[in-house]
Amino acid sequence: MVRIKVGDKAPNFSATTHDGKTIGLSDYLGKSGLVLFFYPKNGTPICTKEACAFRDSYEQFIEAGAEVIGVSSDTEVNHRAFIRQYNLSFPLISDVGGSLRKVFAVPKTLGLFPGRVTYVIDSAGIIRQIFSAQFASSEHVRQALTAVSAVGTPPKIGISPTSWCAQKFSESHQPRGKTRARLLRSAIAKYARFWTRPLMAWGVPLGESGRRSTKIVAQSIRQPVASDAGSRPV
Repeated sequence: MVRIKVGDKAPNFSATTHDGKTIGLSDYLGKSGLVLFFYPKNGTPICTKEACAFRDSYEQFIEAGAEVIGVSSDTEVNHRAFIRQYNLSFPLISDVGGSLRKVFAVPKTLGLFPGRVTYVIDSAGIIRQIFSAQFASSEHVRQALTAVSAVGTPPKIGISPTSWCAQKFSESHQPRGKTRARLLRSAIAKYARFWTRPLMAWGVPLGESGRRSTKIVAQSIRQPVASDAGSRPV
């Protein structure tokens, strides 16, 4: 089984939906993106929750320019009943023999159970995201919607999505104004204590005036400076 990864061209396929129609990747190329989510079986609690979550967010996927299709090994008859029962707004592919799972290299959970994997494919046929989680049904929808919304708006050249997020996090957590000044005063006070105490312990005569001056400097460093807060943005 050839492993598929993000950035690869999605394999072309031809499959039958719940209403007997034959569809393939070529039907969406150049027209819209595609969210293809593989799930184990209709009617099970987690699969039902996932299908309903995709149903509830279906309009958001359409507005973002992507179609949603579910895939399981259930029969067309079973799919039709499942769609009627939960009022699903997207087609379901009947992959009874598991051929489509093999094409997309969907792994089994623990080597035994059909995997739960979602593929986000853009209109050029490139896989933009692969999300695999057997029990986090709602997270499949959230991850797919985030990926679909990001298609067409790549980060700036030279900045990967990960480093961009890290950069923004760092910027938002930089100390500013009073906080920066307070940290600076604290650091200087600790440094003063660091070198005065060893000198005293080694018998270096600082004198009463020297010890008093060190104490006064340390205290003054801790005091807020009016001009410091006013001259820096908070």
